[in-house]
Amino acid sequence: MSARRIPPLVPVLGALLLCFLSLAPASADSDPALERAQALLKGGAPQLALDVLTRTAPSTGDMNRWLAFERLRLSILRALRDWPAIVQRAEAIPANVPDDTRRWFYFQAADAELNAHRAEGARRWLRKLIWQDTLELADQARAQRLVIRSYLVDDNLDDAQIALTRYRQEHGRGEVWKALHAEILLRQNQPKTAFEILAGAQTYEARLLRLLASLRAGLYSPADTLVEAEKLAKRLRALPAQRYQALALAAEAATRAKDPLTRIVALEAALAAEADAREAGAPIDTRLFRIGADDLWQSYLALAEQEGNRARLIGGDDCAWSRLARQRGDKSPVQARALYALLAVRGGTPAMRDYAHDNLAAELFDHSLGDVARALYTSSRRYPKLSDIPAVVRYRLADKALGDYDIALAAKLVHDLKTPPNDEDPDGWWLRRARILIFAGEVREAATLLNNLLEKGVKLDTDFAERYLQALFDLQSIGQHAIALPLLEGLYNRVDSGKLRRELLYWQAESQAGLGHHRDSAELYLRSATYGDLPGEDPWGHTARFQAARELASAGHPRDARDVFRRLLASTSDPHRRSVIERHIQQLWLIESQRKQP
Repeated sequence: MSARRIPPLVPVLGALLLCFLSLAPASADSDPALERAQALLKGGAPQLALDVLTRTAPSTGDMNRWLAFERLRLSILRALRDWPAIVQRAEAIPANVPDDTRRWFYFQAADAELNAHRAEGARRWLRKLIWQDTLELADQARAQRLVIRSYLVDDNLDDAQIALTRYRQEHGRGEVWKALHAEILLRQNQPKTAFEILAGAQTYEARLLRLLASLRAGLYSPADTLVEAEKLAKRLRALPAQRYQALALAAEAATRAKDPLTRIVALEAALAAEADAREAGAPIDTRLFRIGADDLWQSYLALAEQEGNRARLIGGDDCAWSRLARQRGDKSPVQARALYALLAVRGGTPAMRDYAHDNLAAELFDHSLGDVARALYTSSRRYPKLSDIPAVVRYRLADKALGDYDIALAAKLVHDLKTPPNDEDPDGWWLRRARILIFAGEVREAATLLNNLLEKGVKLDTDFAERYLQALFDLQSIGQHAIALPLLEGLYNRVDSGKLRRELLYWQAESQAGLGHHRDSAELYLRSATYGDLPGEDPWGHTARFQAARELASAGHPRDARDVFRRLLASTSDPHRRSVIERHIQQLWLIESQRKQP
């Protein structure tokens, strides 16, 4: 039987016991519904887990149990970065919840608003907290820190400074205060004062800010800063958001050191870390540590010009530049990428530019920098629309998007590509494009592509036909039997393999059943079971005959259905299968006896 190889569309979210949950009141004891939701979450179905929580949620009469459900719900929403939904849950909390529970919800809502860059919305929740007379000192300090963060989100540095002064008066000059104060000073272009404020601070955040301050104040040399930033980046491998900041700092230090090659290495690593952070749901603060795809393009061009000058190349001699890029490919891949980038931007002919883009993308993918390639083309001002990205690159990016299960992006990338890649079989490309469109919900366009492949009228080899069948499985999986059925019939007429034809009769029967055509479905199942004069006693034949009997019953032929079940029973020794068949026979007797009653 052809396997239904359907890629999962929801990636596993991984561990979701976020540190913020530890601030909530203790959860209720083990609960079956809660365990179901947790199992679904662990299995990679967060939306289904949310649905279970919604359908089984207790009332606030059982407050501990209700809160346990809400804690899990908010952890899922946070992992999904569904900030509005978190705010809505906080707005809907009942009036009878305890004060500590209410405060916890307010903190989650304020944090969600900040992550959504809605500073005033965050302050609305924080005011509710700060105005409470019963607010404990630790919660008061936390609320004040979030107020300061909200002003920083708004770039309101004056109010942030006033709030920070009050925080220092009430809670002292701890490391949190130092980091917040240093950030404000750096954004006010006072790096030397920021450096002094951070003396003795040991958190990663403080160390990053102190390195940045020392670089911008000229207190450390760019070379020394670069070494320290690279060390920090290695220690922060498990924290991609902070690793991104360390690498962005390294890139800035390399710029000041006039080292374009090291800058490129740092920028590429930073863009990869940014992709990791995005996948992990970790927001990145880019106000102080800001780099992007256009910085990498600029750095590529600067290094390429340097390499070209060393080789005494003349601008416009594309062949010479291309030859140098190929020479650098094995021993100096960074220089090769830079040279290809220059040709991609400044090549004299469309053919040369496409060649360079193709090689630049290939170099990135060959060195496990696919996320960098994606950022370089989808996040650059050079390509404001996906359709502006060169076709030779879009093919590669679409393959990566499929590998990442980003079906929407893959579909957008290939949507208007009318010709397959030069090195790929055209029919294979159209088939792959059709599957992408199916997953993206563009079923009609996919069906047209699939039908065009059949209308050529030629026989299809077994390997291609089985790959084609996977696309039809996709259609069946989403209930598009009316579209799948004629394509299954067309495929049946285009193959010579008896084994595959037998399978295709079975899948046609499945679509007929899906359309409610039970009589036609039963006939096709039986034809599949006995294809080629087979008696239908093999496992495939047993399965097809079982399905045929069920369809005969649905079609109003209980006697035929019972006869098929009886023949199956006579040739079946497995106790479980016999029990299932006997139960169906009994049900058919009940149906017939009921019909005989006046």
